[in-house]
Amino acid sequence: MMRLSLPKIYVVGVGPGAHEWITLKASSLIQSAEYVAGFNSALAVIEHLIRGQTITLEYGNQEAMIQRMLELTIQGHSCVICACGDPNVSDKQLIEKLDSKEVEVEIIPGISSIQGACARLKIPLEETILVTFHKRGSIAEEKQQLREQAKFGQRNVIVLPRPWDFMPSDIAKFLLFEQVDPDREVTILQRVTLENESVLTYTLNDLAKEEAPFSDLTVIIIKQSRTDKR
Repeated sequence: MMRLSLPKIYVVGVGPGAHEWITLKASSLIQSAEYVAGFNSALAVIEHLIRGQTITLEYGNQEAMIQRMLELTIQGHSCVICACGDPNVSDKQLIEKLDSKEVEVEIIPGISSIQGACARLKIPLEETILVTFHKRGSIAEEKQQLREQAKFGQRNVIVLPRPWDFMPSDIAKFLLFEQVDPDREVTILQRVTLENESVLTYTLNDLAKEEAPFSDLTVIIIKQSRTDKR
């Protein structure tokens, strides 16, 4: 028995910010889509490519707008949802919201700010582990994972902070409370690939005292401790 194909919606990674880091596949899908959705941060990266109608996602309307995109897809419209970086890295909750028996979801990977950060610091991904706080709701489990990796792990720890309540200085204070070495080296990369990109290195102790605000587009890399390196 032939299985009828489902209408398809695309979740497209649009890279870390710079236009030249958008993949050709992402560019093609965005330009051909009748509807393009995403948070403002993602739409700002690809606004020059959009030919169709834009649907802006916000935390208050996210579920309703995603449902609208699913309905438009079922009606036969070509629909793309854009995510910063790579959707496979830190968009689990978004992907879960797209679960539908009536629509097939295809993820188009992009280049993540994590890859850009590792390239800047010449850190191989196989020597790193990711802990992301890009989520709504409780982050207790992620905090425990961060504690374990920073205190006992043998890899560099890449951290994506939560912009509204768990930023670099908060993370440093948390790790100091958990008795991680105060002299542990931490590098903060902001706005990776953009013209105003910055790379700052601290000790955990100094970072905990930092009062200057950090960008929402921040990647933290906690270096391996000297005793952990093999």
